[in-house]
Amino acid sequence: MRVMNRHCSPGRLLLALTLAILAGADAHATELKAIAPSDPCAPNAGKVDVACEAPAGNTRRSALLVATQGAVTFDLPDGLTVGGAKLPAGATLRVDDLMLYDGKLIPEVWRLNAGDVVDIKLRNQLTPGDFAATNLHTHGLLVSPDLDTKPNPANPAEAIAAEPVGDTVYVCTLPSGQPAGSEGEKRCTNHGGAAAATHARLFFGEKRDEMNYQIALPDAHPEGLFWYHPHVHGNARTQVGAGLSGLIFIKGKPAANGAGASGGARPQDPAKPVASIEKFMMLKDIQIDQVTQASPGTLNARFLPVDSPSHKSDLCGPGPGDAPPLGACFTQIDDPDHAGQKLTQGWLFTVNGQVFPQISLGSGEQQIWRIANASADMTYDLALVETTTGRPLRVQILARDGVAVVAQSGGASTPVMADRVLLMPGSRIEIGVDRATAEGRFDGSQPLEARLRSYGFFTGETAGFGDSWPAVDLAAVSFAAEPTTPPAALESLSTTQARLNRPKTVLGAVRQFQPFIVSPWQPGSEMARAVAPDRNEPMPAARPSEHAHGGGTDEHPQPPAKDACAEQAGHEDRIIALAIHVDTAKNIEDFKIGADCATFKGADWAAHIKAAEASAASFGKNSVVLAARAGRPETWTIVNDPLDSNHETHNFHVHQMKFEVIDLFDPTGRITMPRGKLKERRFDSYPVPTGGYLRIRIDFNEQMVGGRFVFHCHILEHEDKGMMAEIEVK
Repeated sequence: MRVMNRHCSPGRLLLALTLAILAGADAHATELKAIAPSDPCAPNAGKVDVACEAPAGNTRRSALLVATQGAVTFDLPDGLTVGGAKLPAGATLRVDDLMLYDGKLIPEVWRLNAGDVVDIKLRNQLTPGDFAATNLHTHGLLVSPDLDTKPNPANPAEAIAAEPVGDTVYVCTLPSGQPAGSEGEKRCTNHGGAAAATHARLFFGEKRDEMNYQIALPDAHPEGLFWYHPHVHGNARTQVGAGLSGLIFIKGKPAANGAGASGGARPQDPAKPVASIEKFMMLKDIQIDQVTQASPGTLNARFLPVDSPSHKSDLCGPGPGDAPPLGACFTQIDDPDHAGQKLTQGWLFTVNGQVFPQISLGSGEQQIWRIANASADMTYDLALVETTTGRPLRVQILARDGVAVVAQSGGASTPVMADRVLLMPGSRIEIGVDRATAEGRFDGSQPLEARLRSYGFFTGETAGFGDSWPAVDLAAVSFAAEPTTPPAALESLSTTQARLNRPKTVLGAVRQFQPFIVSPWQPGSEMARAVAPDRNEPMPAARPSEHAHGGGTDEHPQPPAKDACAEQAGHEDRIIALAIHVDTAKNIEDFKIGADCATFKGADWAAHIKAAEASAASFGKNSVVLAARAGRPETWTIVNDPLDSNHETHNFHVHQMKFEVIDLFDPTGRITMPRGKLKERRFDSYPVPTGGYLRIRIDFNEQMVGGRFVFHCHILEHEDKGMMAEIEVK
C-alpha cells in the first residue's frame, strides 16, 4: 500500500501504551483453543478421502484439502464499542465471504516426520469469480518443485501437469462453473503476462478443479514450524487475507553417525514431553465492512477484500492517545452511496481464529509457543508485556522459520533471549515462555498478568509511503502465582510507582529460569543431493519414497532461463534489486525485481546496482529468470534503494531453500542482524530495510534442490503486483 494516511509516530505509540498501562484489568477473554493435531496417514497414495490412523513407522501419508467459501462466527471480548455504542457481554460477530480449508479458518496442524512422503489432493470448491483460481505452496519446506507435463487425454494438443506434482507454483485449479475466458480463468492461463508471451504459465491437471501433489521430506529435514497457502500470482493476497492457510509441524529425526540432525528444542526435564507443553498459534488479521447488528450483541459483516481501496493499514488507529485495541477495532466512514449516512468497518486480529483469547500458564510451567504470521500483509512487532507496567518479559528464541536458533557461544543450554520479535508476513518464530525470565522483577507470590502485544510497525521510509501497522493486544496471558522463600516483600514505592503499581524490587528467592535445550540443524549427506533424479528412474528398494518426484530439471516445461550472471566468478555477488514504479497517468503500481552481478563493493559496484535496477521487471512481463548450478554456493545482495516509489521495507523470501544472513545494512537501525550462531542460523524470509541491503549465502550443494521455483517479497500485496522472479537450478 503506497499511501499511508496516518503514521503512528514513536511519541504517539508511547502515549498509547502508557494509557493502556493505566487502563486496568483485561476484558473478559476466552481460553485459547488448541489447534487440533492432524496426522495425514492413509497408507497408500490413492486413498486421500479416508480418515485413518498411521501405524508405527509409516512414512507414507495422504490428505484431502478442500478450498471453500463460507462464514465464521467470532466471540468478541467485552467492552468493545461499535457505532458509538458499547456491546453487551457475550457479543458475537459473523463474517461472511471468508475462504476456508475444509470449512475452517484454522485447519488442523499437519504433524509430519522428517522422511515422510505426503500425497495431497487439493479440491477447488471456491465460488467462481475473479479470485477463484488457486493452488498450494508448502512454505519453507526443503522439498522438490517438480513439474512435468503430458498431453491432455481429452485434448492432445494441450499440455497438462503430470500428477502428482511437487511444491510448484506453476499449476492451477478452477472451480466447477468458472466461465471460459473470464478474468478468473486468465489468472491461470496468463499468470502475470499476456497469454501468448508469458514465460510463467500455469498448467491444469486432468481435472481442472483438482490437483494432486506429492511432497517428499528428506530424512534430515529441520524440525520446526512451516505452513501452507495458495500461490496463484494475483490471487495470493486475497486468498491468504481471506483465510486460506494452515500449519505444518515437522518432527525431526535424531542424528545418525554425527550427521543429519534435524535440530529442535526440548525442556531440561526429560519427563516433560514437548507435545504436552507446546501451543501452535496462527496470527490472521481480517478487515470487514458492512457491519450491522441483527440484534443487541449479534453482529454481521462481510470480509473486506484486501485489494479494496477501503482496505488500509490505518483503518482504526491507534491515533493520538488511543490505547491498543484488544484484538479488534471498529470505525465509521461516510457512506459513498447515501449522503449523510455512515458505514461501519472493522478489523479483527485473531489468534487461532479467536479475538483476544486467554493463555494460561500454571505455577512453574514452561510452554513452547510456535507462532506463524499467516497474514497477507501485516507485520507484527511482538512482545510479551506485563499488563500493569508495560514492562516486557523476556522469552527464549528456539527457532526461526523452522530452523533451531543456537547461541553464538556456549552449550546447547545457553539461551538466546529477546524481549521483542519482528515478524513480517510469512515468518514463523518458536519461543520458550516462562515467568521465571522476569528474574524477580514481580512479586512471585501473586499471579502475573501479561499481554501478547504487537507494538505496531511502520514499513515506510517517509510519510506517504509504506504501511503503518497498528499496535494491538492480541491475547491476555496469565501466569499462576509462585510463592517464594522467604515470602516476597515489596519495598516502599514512590507516588508514581504506587500509581502504576510498579514494584521497585522484589525480595526473597525466586525460581531460576531453566533454559530449553536447543540442538542445531545439521544437514547430512541426503540433503546434499543437489538435483534429484528423474521420476522415471527405478526407485531404490530401501527407501521407496526418497526419489518420489525429483523431476528432470532439463525437462521443465517453461522456456530455459536467461541469466547474464549464470557463469559469474566465485567472488562475485548476485545483485537482486527491488523496485517500485508508479505510473501516475494510468494509476498503476508496478512492483519489480532486477538482477546483475559484481564484486561486492568493488570499483564498479554502484554501476552494477544501477544496471540491476534498470533491468527490473514485474513478474511474467519479461521478468528475471536466474540460472544457478547445483553444487555451487552463491552470495546474493538484495538491494532496496529508495528510488521512484520504493521507500519501504520488504520481506525477501525464497522457495525450496534456506539461506544464511551474512550482512545487513539499515540506515535507520531498525532491522538488525539475526541472533545466534552465524553458520547455523538459516531463514526462508528476512526483512530488507529501506535504503539498505540484505546479504545472504545460499548453498545449492547443501540443500536438495533442482528445477524452477520463485523468490519474492512476502508482503503479498507486493508479490501480487509483480515483485517476484524465478530461478532454475541445474
